[in-house]
Amino acid sequence: MDRGGGRMKEFILHHFCDNVFAAALIALLFTVDTLGPRALYAQKVMATIPTGALPTDVVVNPVTDKIYVSNTYDSTVTVIDGARNSTATIHACFAPQMLVVNPAMNRIYAAGSESVTVIDGATDDTIDIPVPADPIAMALNPVPNRLYIVCRNFGQLVVIDGKTNAVSFLPVGGSPVTIAANMRTNMIYIGGISVDSSLIVLDCATGRMHVILDTIIVYGITVDPAANKIYVSCAGRRTNSPEVLVVDCSTGTFHDINYAAVDNPSIALNPATGKVYVADRGSSDIKVIDGATYETTTLTGGAGQGAMAVDEALNRIYIANSNDNTVTVLDGRTNGITTLRVGTKPVAIAVNSVTHKVYVVNQYDNTVTVIDGR
Repeated sequence: MDRGGGRMKEFILHHFCDNVFAAALIALLFTVDTLGPRALYAQKVMATIPTGALPTDVVVNPVTDKIYVSNTYDSTVTVIDGARNSTATIHACFAPQMLVVNPAMNRIYAAGSESVTVIDGATDDTIDIPVPADPIAMALNPVPNRLYIVCRNFGQLVVIDGKTNAVSFLPVGGSPVTIAANMRTNMIYIGGISVDSSLIVLDCATGRMHVILDTIIVYGITVDPAANKIYVSCAGRRTNSPEVLVVDCSTGTFHDINYAAVDNPSIALNPATGKVYVADRGSSDIKVIDGATYETTTLTGGAGQGAMAVDEALNRIYIANSNDNTVTVLDGRTNGITTLRVGTKPVAIAVNSVTHKVYVVNQYDNTVTVIDGR
């Protein structure tokens, strides 16, 4: 509905503008007011920063504005100063592949081959902690200050105490490959990809586990802390076809959302809006799920969709496309899509929630692309 806006614009243009320039200026002001201030800002690449050999993951500490990149081939971690784009190098465990940051404690964890390096973000000092197998997924729960690690072909969960660095183990069985934490409820969720895997929940306060579902192949888990729901990208619950399973952890009820994914879809959530985004690695489909109604919208992204990151405040979703060397920028408000060219084979991505800069790991270039997300 126009509500008189068009008639008012016409009145001003015709009765208060003595020349074409003034008319154009006022028309522009109306356009700015209609689109909103952020419509004037375009996503753009700001810089390309060199890393070590074969970078694989990236995390951001928004408190210190430092960015950490794991480099598998030379067993280092590149530290980027977010304000200056300058770098430093830290020697880490052998072949680090995954990173987790604890902003409150200013600790960074780099997981490699049968060990985890703990980095003190203030001094860059390191401690190596042996683990019994190769880590393949990690989740930090800052409530008890513990790091939970899933290791390859190892049917136990590795737990590192963030205060003492002591290591303990919890049996989970199967072949777990993914893990996620709900900091509000102090729960950890674990899933695997073998035929005998289960979806498991761990109560971090008591150390007790129970199985949510048996015989389910889990590709990824994302948590909505406010709604106390988890969204599971999976197969095997009803058929062998991929789907998204919604678990309401307050009521113990399930909701299935069909999703004709081709291969290993990634999943992410914007807690500010309650919307979930599922990117199919085997196609260019992006499924947007409304967490309130479970209604879905299908969009088209890039090729080889993988890592995802969310800027909650600006309501933007970033997807790294490793097959066409781009990043998809999805406007969560309009579902509009912008595509940015980055380096060769982008495999990891992270957002600084304070500066709204986005960091993309280009594995074959040994670089990080910096995107201005404002």
